[in-house]
Amino acid sequence: MKSCLKRSTSAPEVLYQARPGVSGDAQSKEQNRKSVSFSEDGEEEVFYAEDWDRSPAAVTQRLTYRDVYELKELRMALPRINLTNEHRLRNAAPISKCV
Repeated sequence: MKSCLKRSTSAPEVLYQARPGVSGDAQSKEQNRKSVSFSEDGEEEVFYAEDWDRSPAAVTQRLTYRDVYELKELRMALPRINLTNEHRLRNAAPISKCV
């Protein structure tokens, strides 16, 4: 199986016919979008890349010692559920066997 990342410059006419309510600029962007095509045994399958924001995000601040201490206090204050295997098996739904 071969793959190829390319810009679709010669797109089929069916995919890019003029659509009502879509400006010519938007249609030209659609025609120039990136796509990946896979071909095997003479059949070609084309997947178009989505446009999403790939700009880097701002770095989050590191937790301070006080923040970590508060999280530890919360963890200790919350009730813990200690389930044994016996308790889990007792409350499990019975399994019916079809014979």
